[in-house]
Amino acid sequence: MDKKTIEEIIKFSSKRDWDQFHNGKDLALSLSLEVNELLEIYQWSAGDLEVSERIDKIKEELADVFMYAVLIADHYHLDLDQIVMDKIKVNERKYPVEKAYGRSDKYIKLAQEMKDDEEYKKIALVIDNNRRAIKSDYVNGKMSVAQLSKKYGFSEELIKTIIFENSKV
Repeated sequence: MDKKTIEEIIKFSSKRDWDQFHNGKDLALSLSLEVNELLEIYQWSAGDLEVSERIDKIKEELADVFMYAVLIADHYHLDLDQIVMDKIKVNERKYPVEKAYGRSDKYIKLAQEMKDDEEYKKIALVIDNNRRAIKSDYVNGKMSVAQLSKKYGFSEELIKTIIFENSKV
């Protein structure tokens, strides 16, 4: 997203003194509600999965989703370009082209198929066995990303992926 667009989103909110209402939880809830409004467009669409006659509504709801995502990033002082690039790097490891091409399987299944790849085995194991503990320790302020990285022996970017998967943190 263009930096000017990001600045406009933030300025729009600031001009209305809405920053006072923008904590992480409420922004995440609002983002979820907007995603659900986007999903509602597809509800009962039967055979027309593209719902092309409702493209204006799709654009409106998608814009709301992006705006809340920008406000969340701003709230936590996150660089959108950086976090997206970091996530792409993580996904490149989790979904190597030679294994994931044309498949919709979760990375855990791909990892199980790559028995000779120790990093994939470790990823699958830590996510399966320690997902809740990692998220809990982070959310409750017990451990930082760096501390969790050291404890579990994974990169900080992988720990962030585990913490923020499914947007429940």
